[in-house]
Amino acid sequence: MGKQSLHQLIEVKGYNNIKYLMLFTEPLNYSSGIIPKGFTQEEYYEKICRKINDKLVEAGLRTKIKIVGLTAAVPGMPNGLDGA
Repeated sequence: MGKQSLHQLIEVKGYNNIKYLMLFTEPLNYSSGIIPKGFTQEEYYEKICRKINDKLVEAGLRTKIKIVGLTAAVPGMPNGLDGA
């Protein structure tokens, strides 16, 4: 869901029950997607999460949405991402 969709639902339509954005549930437990050269899977996952965070900040929606993800335990990464 892009920032335009969230803007439409939250700002335009006034929905107040959209609180969380689930990012990937188990991103590092298996190989999925194409990882660009120069990145480990973990580094690329972090880059994507930060980019989503930045886009929500840019749209003025970040304070209204909690980013969650990582339902699986991954060594070295906290469960949940809202510290992004």
